[in-house]
Amino acid sequence: MGGDFDQLYQSGLDLWAGRYSGLYPLPANGLFALLALLPRPVAWALLMFLGLALFVAAFRRQALMWIFFQPVLAGLWLGQIDLLFLWLLRWGSPVALALVTLKPQLFPLALPALITDRAKWKPFGMACLALYGPVTLVRPSWPVEWLRQCDDGRLGWSGSSTILSNPLVGFAALLATSALIRLDWRAVFWSANPTIRWYDFALMAGGSLWLIPVSWALWGATQLVAGNPSPVAALGLVDLILRRGNLERVWMVAKRNLGGGCRRDFPRSSE
Repeated sequence: MGGDFDQLYQSGLDLWAGRYSGLYPLPANGLFALLALLPRPVAWALLMFLGLALFVAAFRRQALMWIFFQPVLAGLWLGQIDLLFLWLLRWGSPVALALVTLKPQLFPLALPALITDRAKWKPFGMACLALYGPVTLVRPSWPVEWLRQCDDGRLGWSGSSTILSNPLVGFAALLATSALIRLDWRAVFWSANPTIRWYDFALMAGGSLWLIPVSWALWGATQLVAGNPSPVAALGLVDLILRRGNLERVWMVAKRNLGGGCRRDFPRSSE
């Protein structure tokens, strides 16, 4: 338990020793360095408690259901911090969106909030300047260092949560195609993005409640293929179907054909 947290904690310790390590931008390591001032068990418990508290604040009563979303439990087990980013995205203030940049692979999820509200552009830019400016003045080489150490194997087929056999090329092609013919970009982001891990899918919480059992089925499928995470990327395609309402129509037709009438009792997140 908490294996990934050990890496975050070590990044904080390394920063106190003058070394930059890990997969996060340097300002994030500054936050990890504050955690590293605490004993490891205390720091882990504090971070997990904070994540759970923000999760409950975001979903209230529905937190009792979404806590069983497999990526949420996976993130908690590994000691990941995705629940913090989930809360930041739901908060949506300029400062919150600037903090999302500390996990760059998740930042595209913040773009709609910025694009649709120009009033956020200036405070968002100022927040990013405050976040990245001082550390860049002190250590101007950190972006190059980060790029050198940020690939942990996820960009290859065996470690990528993507439906594509050539992750980078395929993701770029799908992004271009979605822009040209207006595909649903979220389905492309979740199902073809080689930079995200299974626990990052926790940020899909809040959609259809059908995602909860489907997440367990897809996680089980990964165990059948020696742990290759590619099957879980199908969750993005399932989410697309659910958001478009196609599955609900299939459900109603099936009920009607089975003599159950057309009463709607298809579970939704809002119910």
